Amino acid sequence: ILFESGVREVCVMLMFPRCWCTSLLLLLGCFATTNFATTQKTPPPRQLWQYNVHWNQPSVEFGVNQHHQPTWNGTLPIGNGDVAVSVWPNITAGGISLMVAKQDALAADGLPLKVGLIQVFLQPSPFKKGAYFNQTLDLTTGSVIITAGGKSEDECGIRVTSWVDASTNSIVVQASSCNQDAFMMNVEISSLRPSTAEQYTQPFFCHKSTMNPDTIVQKIPSYFPSSAGLIMYHRNLDSSTTFADSFKDQHIASLLSKVNNPFVNRTFGFYVYGLNTDLDRVSPTVLKTKKAVTKATLLINVATAQTRTADLFLQALSEVSAALTSGAPEWWNYGHLKWWNSFWSSSHIYVTSSTDKDPEKITQRYIWNRYLQVIQSRGTYPIKFNGELFVANTPAVSLAHNGGPDYRDWGGSNWYQNTRLPYWNMLGSGDFSNMVGPLFQYYLRTIPAAEGRTPIYFNHTGIYYTETKTVWGLYSPADYGCSRPKGYPVGIESNNYIHVDYHGGLGLSAMMLDHYMYTLDEGVLTANLPFITKTLDFFSHHYPRRDSTGKMIIHPTQALETYWCPWPFGEECCTNDMPQVAGLHAVVTRALQLPQHLTTAAQRSAWNGLKAIIPPLPADPKTNTLKPAEKYFNKRHNSETPELYTVHPFQLFTVAEQHWNNVSISAAINSWHKDGSAHANTGWTQGIMNAALLGLTSNAKKMMSSRGNTGPAQGYRFPGFAPHEQDYEPSADHYANMNSALQWMLVQVEHTSGDAKIVLLPSWPCEWDVDAKLQAGKNTVVQVVVENGKLVNWSVEPAKRKADVHIANCMQ
Repeated sequence: ILFESGVREVCVMLMFPRCWCTSLLLLLGCFATTNFATTQKTPPPRQLWQYNVHWNQPSVEFGVNQHHQPTWNGTLPIGNGDVAVSVWPNITAGGISLMVAKQDALAADGLPLKVGLIQVFLQPSPFKKGAYFNQTLDLTTGSVIITAGGKSEDECGIRVTSWVDASTNSIVVQASSCNQDAFMMNVEISSLRPSTAEQYTQPFFCHKSTMNPDTIVQKIPSYFPSSAGLIMYHRNLDSSTTFADSFKDQHIASLLSKVNNPFVNRTFGFYVYGLNTDLDRVSPTVLKTKKAVTKATLLINVATAQTRTADLFLQALSEVSAALTSGAPEWWNYGHLKWWNSFWSSSHIYVTSSTDKDPEKITQRYIWNRYLQVIQSRGTYPIKFNGELFVANTPAVSLAHNGGPDYRDWGGSNWYQNTRLPYWNMLGSGDFSNMVGPLFQYYLRTIPAAEGRTPIYFNHTGIYYTETKTVWGLYSPADYGCSRPKGYPVGIESNNYIHVDYHGGLGLSAMMLDHYMYTLDEGVLTANLPFITKTLDFFSHHYPRRDSTGKMIIHPTQALETYWCPWPFGEECCTNDMPQVAGLHAVVTRALQLPQHLTTAAQRSAWNGLKAIIPPLPADPKTNTLKPAEKYFNKRHNSETPELYTVHPFQLFTVAEQHWNNVSISAAINSWHKDGSAHANTGWTQGIMNAALLGLTSNAKKMMSSRGNTGPAQGYRFPGFAPHEQDYEPSADHYANMNSALQWMLVQVEHTSGDAKIVLLPSWPCEWDVDAKLQAGKNTVVQVVVENGKLVNWSVEPAKRKADVHIANCMQ
């Protein structure tokens, strides 16, 4: 089950002799499966190790981000999808540092907070001038390995390996002497927040919040595995009014009795102790080895709970700790390695060229970004587009002054269009379960509040979402308006950029239907159907006016953030904006194609009624182009391309639709060329995805090379961290869009017939070699190998789907 690369790394970390490693590889080779060998020359696990990150010189200790805030520059990321850790060597102090984050570690106002800082000091320090140094991110095992001292890898002084166990919320730090020279180890925990309560205003919030200090436990309770441990936690104040204030400010206080405040008394923290390592508890913040050792292992168990008292949280943390200790995670832990093997084996893309350096960089960033996504997408909240879980600002500037490790531009609210972007490429890569918890269930939890506010605001039923929202689903406070104009409608945000754009619910519905199309998972679809049904119900009622042909008149509306509908609503507003019209066509059509045993007669009747009144897609027949809206005031306020939402996200016009369903995509292609914003290629801009879906090979290739050559985020050394762009560093969107486009250059699935038929190589440049394995709808896996401009091998599983595959002429 182990990769060759994984075996080599494990051998090095466990200090096995090289002859042992060779024997182990030969033994595993006898039992290795050969499924991949029938379809490609080299199994993907034998290539993955090439994309590990190796630094042979220590990083400059501190960097500076785009806002001139100090950062820890040399961090590398590890995680298990819920717990994430930034790891870096502390050269000055002689050890390593770990900054711990957790998906659901949220303040009372929903702002993501770091759990804390753990520093491991080694004596004597292995970081000596002129001595060997290596810092490695090992992708195959989700670990960071720091080796220092001595003359070489084989003759090093000490090796420290850190990972987060794949199936438990336990961080493991293992320090081993390479040459059997003993060392002392001290462990120190530190809060990243001020020691006294501090008031701050989160970006896009109206009221001040109070950040209370973290708590360091003075005496370890007897029910923990070891009294020689350290505990620190943060507990939200039960007096916080942020959650309730948002309902009151938005005139829906009556809903407070119907929803639970998920943040009051939310408590998160960690417990640090030794595993098979004798430690003394020097103080409530410091552990040290009792004597010099040649190997030491730390466990750091992390938990979040919403409890009535802090003592109840400690009991919950102890129960997690007891379960983790019984598992005793080690490198030879079968479950951890099996999980990473399964993850990397589900899909891959390796792009190469003997004459062009860009494919190597594209592959690197594709792999690194997929890794970054999975290590923070198995919890209960979506990936944060603005900094992810890896903001590494130092505490030199506090949150009250827009700094520190808990600060990020745009704050803790979620921007729908930014938040969705990492999840599209999870379909092609087969990372389906990572979509369900953090994204789908997050939105499902917001339904009670969303459903309750609609009749209050609009006097009808259904649910809707604009662009920005708190993590509990209401309007982002500042977008609703801290000081609203007199007479402004209570149900409308005061921010002209977003206030009457309701396409977000349709976009997420389309993604939910995509998930079903790829997986045929009826359980997940059944859970998601209330969201889809209530979203369509909103549109059935919200626009009662009809034109002369009986079609719905969508007015007042706007076309994304680009073409506005300023209040008071009048002639400057759009009519029949493309994102909502295209979204209605796509979602209603596909909902009606679902197996009848999954839907009700009443649902199908309502959807058929809605389908009959959806207006046509806005288009200009004279120029054979698509329009942002049927009517719009031609003044741009942002750089989006609403007319091309027919391509992404709703996939009405793609190469796959053209081939399998006879859909003309010329108007979409003409629109892509006509609209200069379609060629923007940074951050969340989606021109690269549209180019790939429309078969614009040369354009997609050029944009792919540009993204692949992007430098690391300012203030960070790791090249997998994307720059600030429109978000905050590290940005989640820049490489997410690149990954989606790369998949669609290789494989596209038609969406509108219900058959999920496939086109291979719809926009692939033949001068690039590729070895790829991707998911392609209806539990289908396709593998393709292109070498020297020729398709040398391809396969599809199950084999019965071969008739549903069309191979495009990549020379086009």
